Amino acid sequence: MSRLVEQVEKFSIVGAIAFALDYLILMLLTFHLGMRPVDAAGISFVVVNLFTYFVEMRYVFTHRKDWSRMGEFLAFFGLLFVGMIINEVIVEVVVRLLGTTRLTVSVAKVLASLCVTTWNFYSRRRWLDGSEQA
Repeated sequence: MSRLVEQVEKFSIVGAIAFALDYLILMLLTFHLGMRPVDAAGISFVVVNLFTYFVEMRYVFTHRKDWSRMGEFLAFFGLLFVGMIINEVIVEVVVRLLGTTRLTVSVAKVLASLCVTTWNFYSRRRWLDGSEQA
């Protein structure tokens, strides 16, 4: 159980940094470059999750011994794709219902992040983490 608590703590720290970067990129692309929020959310999501892959696989999770790094990265990318769909659907629905203001885009991002963070931790721990193999 202590390994799980340690992973949650580290995942939360990385997640807080990732959320700040994701939010910053989303707002810059949406309100300074004039992109549609759902497009900007997709770009910021991918950029930030590539960053988190490298940080999480170094500090949060353990590489699986039965997978190559390329196999691991491809699995990560598949899990990332599911998370991106969740992110995009939530941002699109909130913005369509409430409009495109800084507040509504912020609310959409927070809701999407809560859902995607849950998915990311569960899926990465379940399919990418090799610590249970030891």
